[in-house]
Amino acid sequence: MNINKNNFLIALGLFFIFFSCVKEPKILPTADFFYESPSCTIPLTVQFKNLSLNASVYRWDFGDGSFVSHEENPIHTYTSEGIYNVRLTSYGEGGMHEKILPVYAVTTPVVTFYANDTLVVTGDTVFFTSNLNSTLPSAYLWSFGDGFTSSLQNSYHVYSYPGVYTVVLTVTNACGSSYAVKEKYIIVSDQGAPPIPEFIASQTTIIAGNAINFTDLSLNNPQTWQWSFAGGTPNSSNVQHPSQIVYYIPGIYNVSLTVSNAFGDSTLTKNSYITVVAAGGAPVADFIANVTNITVGQSVNFTDLSLNNPTTWQWQFAGGTPSTSSLQHPQNIVYNTPGTYDVTLTVSNIMGSDTLTKLSYINVIPVNITQVFIKKITLEDMPFPQMLPRNPYYKITTPDNTLLKDGRSEALYGITQYNMPVFWDLNPYFQIPTIGNWYKIQIWDAQLLPINDIFVREVVFNMGNYTSPPNAYPPTITLTQNQLKITLDLQWQ
Repeated sequence: MNINKNNFLIALGLFFIFFSCVKEPKILPTADFFYESPSCTIPLTVQFKNLSLNASVYRWDFGDGSFVSHEENPIHTYTSEGIYNVRLTSYGEGGMHEKILPVYAVTTPVVTFYANDTLVVTGDTVFFTSNLNSTLPSAYLWSFGDGFTSSLQNSYHVYSYPGVYTVVLTVTNACGSSYAVKEKYIIVSDQGAPPIPEFIASQTTIIAGNAINFTDLSLNNPQTWQWSFAGGTPNSSNVQHPSQIVYYIPGIYNVSLTVSNAFGDSTLTKNSYITVVAAGGAPVADFIANVTNITVGQSVNFTDLSLNNPTTWQWQFAGGTPSTSSLQHPQNIVYNTPGTYDVTLTVSNIMGSDTLTKLSYINVIPVNITQVFIKKITLEDMPFPQMLPRNPYYKITTPDNTLLKDGRSEALYGITQYNMPVFWDLNPYFQIPTIGNWYKIQIWDAQLLPINDIFVREVVFNMGNYTSPPNAYPPTITLTQNQLKITLDLQWQ
């Protein structure tokens, strides 16, 4: 009996001796942190916040080759743009643990781009190259103006339809987005077609003795150019883009351009295109807005371009707030109601005054656009056969010629080239089924029997091309393709 008691006491003693030798396990630390970077500038100062658990010693590697830090919540400045992997190693009695997070030291992107060619024919490939101030964008988005896009940094695109296309490149990084727009940048012509003349002047109203530059915008790859400048010096030119055409005598003058290639020639005359005024006389009103298509609640800035040194200005902004101004360059005119509005400027000096009204100049669109309607189709120009006249009417179709609207009942009979332009008011308005899809407007020549109607030409369009800044949701668009020129009056809602 005493032996069992002794054995029990010995076992109990050994039990206590064993467990007194076993230490409590040490807890493994957990490294964790976040950071605050309040600006998108270089140099960039970052505040790190340590969230580690069960640790007492810390080692920060900021990823830029600088000295490590052992502070608990360090502040570090990055002097160069880059993506830096920051490593926090936390040490405790139970061991060590680390966490890595990237820090984006970038600035808001500023982007430009260029194409290897801007005058091409259908089927040609155009190569686009981006030029960015930042080396660290996270995304690129090209919009080529014909409904197609690309997410490559440098991209190429094949244009399948003739037309004039606006290209937009949007770049995004951790600091935000920016975009570059080149309006009417790519001109695509039909292969094997005569040229279609078009041009613009650097100014259309000048003071006598000043010079104007002209830019050719003709389609279908003209090979020769013949310009005529009534009232200008020199009064003619055969270069593609004439410059420094001086107008010495006040007056109103025409400008003509004849372009030709192996398939034919054509002439465009812009009547009363250049206005030349005498220096020191009454002012000639002119102005421009920084944007003409806006959404509800946005503002517009106006710049006076009047000639002959006006001394007073009186602006009227229909639909705008404020609705009037006497400043030379009014800023932040807000438009709060959807609609299309005129802007009027009256300028004066001791020699007299002049008033200019730009009709339907500001287009204010609702914030959320989901639909677009065609209100009016205007046939500005079309090819005429030797046998005149024609009886034009329109059809709206899909690219595979599925008929959406047949305007034969609205045919206009006995139209000659001297009757142009002609138009059709659509009642009810025609709703485009899908804003981002392609459609066609065909022009037909009505005959005695519909089965004998003659197809003339067609234009293709995609309303998705007209939803991007800076001129989104325009009230009218003009399509010049296949020797047709058609203007569409639109309603966005």
